[in-house]
Amino acid sequence: MNIFGFDVPSDIFWMLLSGLSYGLMTVIFLAGPYRKNKDELMGAFLGFLAGMALFHGLGGISMLVGSPLLMNLAAFGAITGSAFVLKFPLASLFSRQKKQALFFSALIIGYLLVAWMFLGRLDPMQSMRLAAIYMIVFSGAISATYIIWRGFHLKDVSLKVKCIGGGCSILSCCFFAHVIVLAVGITTLVKFFIVLAPITLILSLFFGNMLLKKSAV
Repeated sequence: MNIFGFDVPSDIFWMLLSGLSYGLMTVIFLAGPYRKNKDELMGAFLGFLAGMALFHGLGGISMLVGSPLLMNLAAFGAITGSAFVLKFPLASLFSRQKKQALFFSALIIGYLLVAWMFLGRLDPMQSMRLAAIYMIVFSGAISATYIIWRGFHLKDVSLKVKCIGGGCSILSCCFFAHVIVLAVGITTLVKFFIVLAPITLILSLFFGNMLLKKSAV
């Protein structure tokens, strides 16, 4: 694809577009839902949005210019965000002390991977795969599935919509999209997931807030 006179490969274009989508949704999230309610669930959603904005934004630029440093920084952002997504299920399932211990354990595992990327001078694609695997496990398999499960067991309709909608957004990108990318590459379905996932999350939050206001009235 030709952008401002530069030839950008299709896969990189979609990563950059996804990074832009996540970045815009992060700004909207901070200005709206997060400013009004800074609980563990909103913190998890912020970790997802900001982490993916850095991962796809810096990752796309790294692939475009061939910079291992930018890809390692992208992986650092993705891993940090993914660890903060994990805080929501940890807060619900464990005591404060155990939650902190498990959170920092997950964070240390992620940062050891990042240190390996820098010290081992890994190829950018290897760094991207390691970060993707970390997100598949911590954001997708553990956190997203728990958020969805929790949503189905809530009686509050507004919270139910937020959990199910937000959890499905995280699951679609951090699990299904990444598994497909690692297996076969960036397909049409992956492009759909990575661009629309942050938008779907924000829409779920605003729709949930609308239901809360209606119930209050």
